[in-house]
Amino acid sequence: MKNYYALLKNHRYPSRFLMAKLLMRTGACRLFTIQMRGYRLWFHNSNVAMYRWIAPTEHDAELEFFRAYLKPGDLVVDVGANVGETVLTESLAVGNAGRVIAFEPHPRTFGFLKQNLELNQVRNVEAHNLGMGEKPGNLSFSDNKRDDMNRINGDQSGLQVRIETLDRAIPSSNRVQLLKVDVEGYEKFVFLGGVRLLSQTACVYFEVSATHFKWFGYTTRDLLELIIRAGFQIFQIVQPGSLASVRADFNPEHFENLVALSDPSDFQRRTGWKISPVI
Repeated sequence: MKNYYALLKNHRYPSRFLMAKLLMRTGACRLFTIQMRGYRLWFHNSNVAMYRWIAPTEHDAELEFFRAYLKPGDLVVDVGANVGETVLTESLAVGNAGRVIAFEPHPRTFGFLKQNLELNQVRNVEAHNLGMGEKPGNLSFSDNKRDDMNRINGDQSGLQVRIETLDRAIPSSNRVQLLKVDVEGYEKFVFLGGVRLLSQTACVYFEVSATHFKWFGYTTRDLLELIIRAGFQIFQIVQPGSLASVRADFNPEHFENLVALSDPSDFQRRTGWKISPVI
């Protein structure tokens, strides 16, 4: 109770937080939708949906990268799609001539994703209830209340989910403009299963977290070196409109989204963003 009181006391929107918890506890959240920029999300019993209902625009800057970079007709692969806010942002950016291929392994979260696609009458997204990894098979996946933190686990508890590889899931003839990967520490194995796809990809948007990587026995440097060997330069998003180059020894204290580019000059032509030297 004391921890809950401290959380409420320090929350930026305590009244909306309390209301959100009440709506989720009673199931009434399912009667509401959340207006985002250009689309809506159902207020599912989901951590992501709850925080978007509390403050719909607070994390909007995180999506600005997709709006700036993607163009009509692009192909996007989204690994770790969750309830679909990045997928729907990508869908709007690539338009009817483009396509988004989305992967979400957790069956309940995948159901939320499908409902959000249906709510917005999306026709350019291909969604799959699959995880991505180094090789095909089945792996144990957590089933926590903090659904945005669910991940592959090694103790065989939770759910069994089907795993594919990017190289098997995406046709070899496709040029991918953006590969987005957010899989709570399993990123290295997603990339190991997509060596061929990486060679056909212009830009990778991915999360790094030393804590998450430690769960799977590797470091941030291991991951960055793998991506650099695949022919990419790596950048930190300083703010919307600006990237800064980083080296393989870059090791942020907290989780952070990074961008890997096969051709930085092409990225600048598409976005007009500034790119700064190594930091």
